[in-house]
Amino acid sequence: MIKLNWFLILFLSISCGSNNNYEISQQEIAENQIIANIAKELAKEKELFLVGFGGSSLEGCEHIAVSFDYFYPLNIEKARQLIVFTANRFLENFIVDDNLKKFQSDPYEMTNIEIMIFCYLPDKSSARPPNLGSIWLSKNKLSYNLREEYDLQTIYEETYEEALHKLKL
Repeated sequence: MIKLNWFLILFLSISCGSNNNYEISQQEIAENQIIANIAKELAKEKELFLVGFGGSSLEGCEHIAVSFDYFYPLNIEKARQLIVFTANRFLENFIVDDNLKKFQSDPYEMTNIEIMIFCYLPDKSSARPPNLGSIWLSKNKLSYNLREEYDLQTIYEETYEEALHKLKL
């Protein structure tokens, strides 16, 4: 009981002294609105469900990161189509948004977009081999992963440009 009281006192003193004055910038608000709109479209069109997002609007480190759940089995070919479609949708929307342009010195490029798609089966169980467990796009590189118990194993990687070439886009 004494340990719990000390923990409570320590927790309260730390949390009361923290700086909670963080304000969301207008750029972050604009980016979040774009992400929300695209997430709604992707849920309807591709049955991708947004489960997380983040990123950075610090100059020189600008990027968005989004993660989705997908409830159908995927092989590499279908996964490539899905993640390239999703990445292109984000890039197009971030480039053309007039509200966002006000805050940026340089437009977004594919290197500014990170996407993770976690794969499940229709019954919401984890996709297991031979189906992919996840697909990632980060720093212009796509990674296709199998889910092995609690780990992901990358089985294939390619650049975004290589994926476009294979899709003939």
